[in-house]
Amino acid sequence: MGPTTPCATLLLSGSHRALSAGSHSLRYLVTMTVSGPGLRDSHVFIVAYMNYMQFMRFDSDGTTQRIQARGPWVKQMGPAYLEMERRKVESYSHRAQENLRFAIQVYNQSDNASHTFQCLIGCNMGPDRRLLRGHHRHAFDGSYYIILNSDQKTWTEADSTAQITQRQWKAEGVAEWLLRHLEIGKETLQRSEPPPPWPVVGITVGVVLLGVIIIGALIAIVMTRKKRAGREGIGSCCQA
Repeated sequence: MGPTTPCATLLLSGSHRALSAGSHSLRYLVTMTVSGPGLRDSHVFIVAYMNYMQFMRFDSDGTTQRIQARGPWVKQMGPAYLEMERRKVESYSHRAQENLRFAIQVYNQSDNASHTFQCLIGCNMGPDRRLLRGHHRHAFDGSYYIILNSDQKTWTEADSTAQITQRQWKAEGVAEWLLRHLEIGKETLQRSEPPPPWPVVGITVGVVLLGVIIIGALIAIVMTRKKRAGREGIGSCCQA
């Protein structure tokens, strides 16, 4: 798989905009594909962009299955940073797999076919190190699924089926928790000490905090849906 796919371009096009002087952006694009009986064969591809330039990638089908630094400055961040990236890759991979299975249930799709789930997560930071906005976009099988709006308070669903996810997130308080973590990330980015030469670590903290609660919340939603499916049949996942 190449660094971007048509669906990847779709997700990135909505978040890649010209940056004002002194501003910075960080994006993680996670692609999970599955195929074979029971979704047996899976592939994870993760690309990270700093100011729209690729600086890290991971390919589960690669020979080493290790994070590949795409710029000399990344290696200068030190082993602790690379270890943080490794753990983040593990978390994003696990979350993408759970999200894909949940989307297959919601859309009542076969688990014997090939499917793709993508997630774009990131944020923009201003010259004063303030968090300008967070990004969280999902796409399933090549189409938008659900997107966090620029007001950081509401979501846009691609169709009536995706509204099931939005309602479930609302019931579970996902939006409120996400906003709380955005605020925590904002405080981190507003610290008064001089910024590092590359503000990746500061922005990454905000991105990680943004993603952590989604990981737990979506896994909880998946488990809830599985329990309901066991009682009522998987077709109930598509009921309003």
